[in-house]
Amino acid sequence: MNNINDFVIENGVLKDYKGKDEKVIIPCCVTALSPQAFAWSNLNIKEVIIPGGITEIPEECFYDSKFIESIQLPDSIKIIGRKAFWNCIKLKDINLPDNLEIVCEDAFVNCKYVMFLEFPKSLYRIENKAFCCCHSLTEIVLTENVKFIGEMVFYGCSKLKKVILPDSIECVGERIFACCRNLEEVLLPKNLKIIPEAMFSECEMLKEVELPSKVKEIGGRAFLDCDVLENIHLPDSVEKIGEKAFYGCINLQMINIPKKVKIIKSGTFLCCSKLKDVKFSSGLKEIGYEAFAFCESLEKTVLPFNLKVIENCAFLECKNLKEVNISRNIKEIRGYAFEGCTNLKEIYIPITALVSRSKAFPEGTDVIRY
Repeated sequence: MNNINDFVIENGVLKDYKGKDEKVIIPCCVTALSPQAFAWSNLNIKEVIIPGGITEIPEECFYDSKFIESIQLPDSIKIIGRKAFWNCIKLKDINLPDNLEIVCEDAFVNCKYVMFLEFPKSLYRIENKAFCCCHSLTEIVLTENVKFIGEMVFYGCSKLKKVILPDSIECVGERIFACCRNLEEVLLPKNLKIIPEAMFSECEMLKEVELPSKVKEIGGRAFLDCDVLENIHLPDSVEKIGEKAFYGCINLQMINIPKKVKIIKSGTFLCCSKLKDVKFSSGLKEIGYEAFAFCESLEKTVLPFNLKVIENCAFLECKNLKEVNISRNIKEIRGYAFEGCTNLKEIYIPITALVSRSKAFPEGTDVIRY
């Protein structure tokens, strides 16, 4: 039993703990915790038990408490505050209370030994970086009441393998699963309309993702360096694909560009070295800078009828590209568009098209104007 005199309590608020016990049981007379009450706690404290009636773990309450291994939260807790458990690097055992509603920004950053969390049905809001770099988490299953998930919430959770997001979610923050290098399985909510910036960037074990039928936009770098991603179906609802969205997806073999997409932006499929089959839709107007550069497995492409502009370096170093069909509606082919496509022996270009003098095609390619 802890000595009551070791607790600094003012009007029911625990301000500090001065004792040297390994196990700290906070007295029932405590009705609230002060910010930083256990911040930078001494090396003796290994376990903390918080009594019922307390409704919030305030900002930085256990901030940088590097020796605490276990914390028991009562079901009365509704809010876990900003940086509440930030850098509790030995914390292994903690529960999310049954009545928890909000997990604030940076709450569990770098709690690298927390392996399992059961998310309660009452939870509806998870703020930016809440579980960032929780390296031992392996599975995330959120309940149907969750409405908001901020940026980088599970960023760098390097052992995370499975994620289920409920249909109650309509939008999520940028980089939410970036650098989750062992993520293999994801179930996305059916009402999701935007795949945000770098959502799955560097998810090196993500082999397949089913995008919901309502998705309108795929953000820049959304799937950057997803090394084992082989196939992804872009639904007809997609209107925009951001820069470098699939950069470095070295096992991606096929892609269909939806008819509502007007521009393939800079570096969208850059370094997709196994990409063989690209089906363009009639709505496409422009292929951007380095959009398909270094797609070394691409052998043939039929560019859409309404395409107007092929930007600089669009197909740079597509070494096995042998055949390109360009329609009479093309207006401009810019510098180095097909430079390094050494197997492209001839190409037909309408005489009305403006072709850059800066090596739009490699030396030896017979450019036939008609």
